[in-house]
Amino acid sequence: MTFKETIGILSCVIVTISTLRYFYLTFQGTLKPHVFTWLVWGLVMGISAAARAADDAGPGAWAAWGGAFSCASVGFLAIFKGEKTITRGDILSLLFSLSAIPIWVVTRNPLYAVIIVTAVDVVAYYPTFRKTYSKPYEEAIFPFLIANFLHVVSLAANLHYSMTTTLTPSVLLFANVALVSMIVWRRKAVAASVR
Repeated sequence: MTFKETIGILSCVIVTISTLRYFYLTFQGTLKPHVFTWLVWGLVMGISAAARAADDAGPGAWAAWGGAFSCASVGFLAIFKGEKTITRGDILSLLFSLSAIPIWVVTRNPLYAVIIVTAVDVVAYYPTFRKTYSKPYEEAIFPFLIANFLHVVSLAANLHYSMTTTLTPSVLLFANVALVSMIVWRRKAVAASVR
């Protein structure tokens, strides 16, 4: 087993543990994931994973596959246990996500799909930002920190480096930092207002 395969497997183990913890906290009622955000993230991560695999990312795509399954699972759980307020913007992000597939099929270029889904993925943060701004304790910080670790690991595990194999994890590193920073800031603001 190569080093890149080893870290690819490690990334899958970490995403599984993180997902199980997220499920546990959601079932407890501590977290309320936004259904549309997580379902869109699952879709776009799946498209990104497929594009990365098509461009020979090898084990670098494994974390993306794990992330896609994780996000889709949380999205499914959110149907029953999460925030279900859906706006027109949420529906548009889903439709734009789906548009990446026919563009990839028609152009036969996975980079176009990756550009679209990366943009949609960033836009899909909006419902969670919106919900978390007013309810900062209904979203956990740890999955986004773990996701950032996984993005770094998946980049290190890539067999081939190109825009197709690096764009999504690189952009999502910054998006997760922004979300975590906002959660921390809002929690402090809410705690200060209660005093």
